[in-house]
Amino acid sequence: MFRPRFTSSLIASCLLASISACSTAATSSACQPAADFAHIDVVLATDVTPLSSFPPASAGSQNQYSNELGGATIAITLSADHHSLKRSWTEPGQPPAEQTYAIDCADPHYLLGQGVTAKFVKDGLIVQETHPNTEGIPADMGMFYAIQH
Repeated sequence: MFRPRFTSSLIASCLLASISACSTAATSSACQPAADFAHIDVVLATDVTPLSSFPPASAGSQNQYSNELGGATIAITLSADHHSLKRSWTEPGQPPAEQTYAIDCADPHYLLGQGVTAKFVKDGLIVQETHPNTEGIPADMGMFYAIQH
């Protein structure tokens, strides 16, 4: 039979090991985009550039990003807690076309949700929408949006 003192030490060690394992898993659970995301091309004004040419960055306090494409203004607004991403496409004389995505995973480098992947890069955000429902936004490419100061 175990002595009470040894048993309580053994239980305490097991509990600490479980807590440690849980806290390690929680801190290392970063968002992982689909493998093919790393190989997408990105629309940058009138050019197409590989994603690898954009230096990665960490999320900051910026929540407003935009891009201009053929006379249209495309704006990205992130909620303060990064749990939603809203894209608004505005053309002169037309009502804005908006799409809002719920973000399922947010970390300092990526935002992932159903139908959207975003990566924080130097001076902006790269967003790929798999079903943009807006003509002019390619589903198989990312779009660069510059930080709005």
